[in-house]
Amino acid sequence: MVTERTVLNMPKSEQNIYRIARCLARVTRVQAVEELAISSTTLRAYEENRRNVPDDVVVRMARLYRYPWLLVQHLQRSPVFIAAFGEVH
Repeated sequence: MVTERTVLNMPKSEQNIYRIARCLARVTRVQAVEELAISSTTLRAYEENRRNVPDDVVVRMARLYRYPWLLVQHLQRSPVFIAAFGEVH
């Protein structure tokens, strides 16, 4: 299980805002794919940074994980946000 302490000690290469939010909410992958109505392959791709997460899925994730900050984090990674404000670290 991922805890806040574990997240802080993760190498940058393993950090993924969607995976972290799910794990902190204690939602399993099985629960997530059922509630989000996506395949396990798709969720894995999102959590391994191999596929961009559509905005509507992020909204559902934020609600399911009870983590509204996920919406802000997602927005900060969008090309439009980065073009307007630069990258947020």
